[in-house]
Amino acid sequence: MRKALSLVRDVGNFETERAAIDDIIKPDLLVIDDFGANNTSEYNTAMLCKIIDSRYSSGKPLIITTNLTPQELKSPASTELSCIYDRVIEMCMCEKSPVILDGKSVRKSIAAEKRGNNGAGGSAKRNF
Repeated sequence: MRKALSLVRDVGNFETERAAIDDIIKPDLLVIDDFGANNTSEYNTAMLCKIIDSRYSSGKPLIITTNLTPQELKSPASTELSCIYDRVIEMCMCEKSPVILDGKSVRKSIAAEKRGNNGAGGSAKRNF
């Protein structure tokens, strides 16, 4: 399991790129956490494309956690992201996906409790 932003940084670093690509290709199952959470600069988008293409080429399964809705994955803001998200949707489609968890945000509830708001956290969607 790797955070998407961590993979983006490692793939984009000349010294760690080969090891990062190996971390993407070798595991029997890869879980990428917080997919789409990083900023969508041209550089990050290029690195994200390299990450998804590497896993796609491996032919091995992939699980992605994201706060993006299925609609946001199907209709991204840019053509570059559209190519990446299309590949992700192709890779992750099976009869039981996506799994959508729709409920109160645990993080927001904890923050509210710390502020003394009695855990009145907002709603958040987690899509897998």
